[in-house]
Amino acid sequence: MSDSIEIVFVLDRRRTTPTAEQLQTALAGSAAHEASVSSPETVYMTDTTDGPGVGCTLDVYDADADRFTLPSLPAVVMGVTLSQLQSEEYFQENLMSLLSHVRYVYESLDDCRYVYGLDDEHFSRIDKEAGPGRPVTEASLSENRLETVSWLMLFSPPLVAEYDREWLLDAPVWQTRELDDGAVMLVASPDPTDWEEFRAARTELGEYFDRSG
Repeated sequence: MSDSIEIVFVLDRRRTTPTAEQLQTALAGSAAHEASVSSPETVYMTDTTDGPGVGCTLDVYDADADRFTLPSLPAVVMGVTLSQLQSEEYFQENLMSLLSHVRYVYESLDDCRYVYGLDDEHFSRIDKEAGPGRPVTEASLSENRLETVSWLMLFSPPLVAEYDREWLLDAPVWQTRELDDGAVMLVASPDPTDWEEFRAARTELGEYFDRSG
């Protein structure tokens, strides 16, 4: 049973992995988000606006981190507990809070190449039989392409240019968002806690991306 979502911000290899203090500094200045260092490798971020919202942890990993979901590149990993999203009363508000966090962290990082998000049950099955493949590898990113679709995908401008902006915006997903720097974020289904809905959405999205090759 899944209990969290992990969203991975993959950085350019030429980028030195930020410390938690550097990440907090990069995130400073937002009227809607507050970030504090909770350990040498972890920042905790939450909403500052009134009303519902979610908190998340941001852990920094260098390229040599022994972490099977990372493509041997520096990364920042956002963790969000599903219990925060499963509030029936505030589900939609909390989901929008999560997507706002993703956008803000992306825009605060230099040279973020790609962002992908999955629940931890799918993460634990990556590269195993009947599980999802690794979303990206160092080789695939060098060619500005991904390996496997995810619940959340954020394409940096070089990947948008490779796939074509209009083609990405026409993808069969629940929501698309265009960012100020030209990046495109796709969210496959409206509820990452609804496994059947996500499985169907992921299958359709995977077929769409298979046709791009």
